[in-house]
Amino acid sequence: LLGCKSLKINLENLNLPNVQFPRKYWEYPTFSDSEKHATILFHHMLNYSQNLLRVIFDNHGGCARSYITTIDQKNFPVPKQLHESKLPDLIVLDKDEKKIFLIMDDINKSNEYEHLIKSGFRRSHNILYNQVCADCNLCKSIRINVNNFKLSKSNKRVLNKNKNLFIKKLSNNPSKEQFILFKKYLEFKHNDSEMNEMNFHDYCKMFDSKGINTKIYEYFYKGELAGCVISDFLEGSISMVYSFYSEIFLKNSFGKYVILDHFRLAKDFDMDYVYLGYWVEGSTKMEYKNSFNSSEVLIDNKWTTI
Repeated sequence: LLGCKSLKINLENLNLPNVQFPRKYWEYPTFSDSEKHATILFHHMLNYSQNLLRVIFDNHGGCARSYITTIDQKNFPVPKQLHESKLPDLIVLDKDEKKIFLIMDDINKSNEYEHLIKSGFRRSHNILYNQVCADCNLCKSIRINVNNFKLSKSNKRVLNKNKNLFIKKLSNNPSKEQFILFKKYLEFKHNDSEMNEMNFHDYCKMFDSKGINTKIYEYFYKGELAGCVISDFLEGSISMVYSFYSEIFLKNSFGKYVILDHFRLAKDFDMDYVYLGYWVEGSTKMEYKNSFNSSEVLIDNKWTTI
């Protein structure tokens, strides 16, 4: 009942009290002697809903074994623990969204990795992935042709807001100072993101991609680190992986500013393109990626100007 209240689910003829769960309640592990009610409730909601999500594994309490459902709808028993590692409470299959994953584990395949990134793949840590959803092509890879780019009035306003504010440094290595800023950024910008659980070791893995030249562009304001952009430097292009910055520069349109600044950086390195990741037409959160003229999107394996 408390789970329903927290999830803002109304139950007929019941007046539920207000409740505030600790963050850990929704995570694994929670209290050592309690069942995770949130995952049980979620499981039941999926069973009785008509969506494309389907539970293929559950590990709720009260049973000695769990079962995972295979493609041919057979149940395969799984012990409560594997190799002394606890299993998740729930695994949900999205029958609509599909991705291709490739683990980057060979430094000698740098040319292949670069080709995949330029062909629409994105990098997360040492994994390359691409959206391959059936009957859907909303997620489009987008890049900017820096040689054809021309500043708009809006672009000029962003540059003027940040003119002569920062001392910039291109670095190859992660640092504790970067990580502290990274955590602060997630707290005010994406406080519900799974990235909040990352520790410093996890952060360092963002740079540890074999076969890819990863660098971080640091922006210092009055001697203190104010912003960072992690990027992959490819042959003839830059692929922006992740950017983060201090909350005090929100009004400076800092996110757009660093993209514009990377157009300049790409030209300094005689590069032609800056890759911005995925863009979904009509998405307000992603519309900024299409606010730069000379944008190109990947459609049917061909880069097309939009």
